[in-house]
Amino acid sequence: LYASLWAVAYHWLTDSKKWMHGDFSEIDAKYCETSVTTGAKTLSKALKAFEEGGENTAKVLEIATEIKAQLDEFTPFLPLIVGLRNEGMRERHWKQVSEKVGEEIHPSMEQFTLRHFLDLQLVAYTKDLREIGERSGKELAIEQQLAAMKQAWKGVKFDCAEPYRATETFIL
Repeated sequence: LYASLWAVAYHWLTDSKKWMHGDFSEIDAKYCETSVTTGAKTLSKALKAFEEGGENTAKVLEIATEIKAQLDEFTPFLPLIVGLRNEGMRERHWKQVSEKVGEEIHPSMEQFTLRHFLDLQLVAYTKDLREIGERSGKELAIEQQLAAMKQAWKGVKFDCAEPYRATETFIL
């Protein structure tokens, strides 16, 4: 239990700084979401155990409570991160994001960080931005399927040089 608490605390303290102040395009959205949600669950279990521990675990309980509060405070940002970090995001999607929020948002911008996005109040547009991200992912899947189909049909040649029997109708 102690090991789980310290592992969650360590990962949260190191990762949260990178997520908030590092380049937004370097955030691994799946890892971020998993880390925060499993960390919150782990700390919920730890808090219950430490509360039953009495005075022996008071300081540990205080630390666990603080980290859990930080995780809970960060959780509402996850849909924003997952939506905007979708690998299908293309130029047209960033234009849609910019139009929706009324502010230029693009990976080439100088302050392309989660902290800057929060300062711009992008959380208020989470639902719309998540939908843009989901749509971009679906478009990417279609693009990949089309590319696979093109590749599969690339070597196929259709031959309709000979008429079918005496009907003068051509078949493949």
